[in-house]
Amino acid sequence: MSSDQPTWNRPKPGPKAMGASTTSPPLDPAVQAWFEDLFTQLDSNRDGRIDPNELAEGLHSLGYGHVSKKEMEEFLIKSDTSQSGDLDKGEFVRYMTNHERHLRLQFAKLDENQDGKLCIQEIIGAFKKMGIVITEDEAKMLRKR
Repeated sequence: MSSDQPTWNRPKPGPKAMGASTTSPPLDPAVQAWFEDLFTQLDSNRDGRIDPNELAEGLHSLGYGHVSKKEMEEFLIKSDTSQSGDLDKGEFVRYMTNHERHLRLQFAKLDENQDGKLCIQEIIGAFKKMGIVITEDEAKMLRKR
């Protein structure tokens, strides 16, 4: 991806790439390459590190202006394993890769029929398991998001 065309459209894996088991689903190499490209987009001064200002500016320019300062700080705390106050490419890609694997594992648990999509009944069932009753209309609204 070129830096003059910022985009944050994560590659969407098909059902097989999502993984149908409760073990860590395999991660498509295209996703890891996408994280590396995203790092490059966020590293606006090209010093090989993303500081809090670059993260905020980069997310805003990519259409994620709704992410709060607190959420960005939490992301930096969780991903900055060297505790340097910024992220190098390795820290960023490692955190994002692990986070993506976790999301896919959770998705695979919710996607009971393993078709790569969440149907209305799967959404209702997931909430029911958490002790929350939602209507079909509420599940439809969530699915649209």
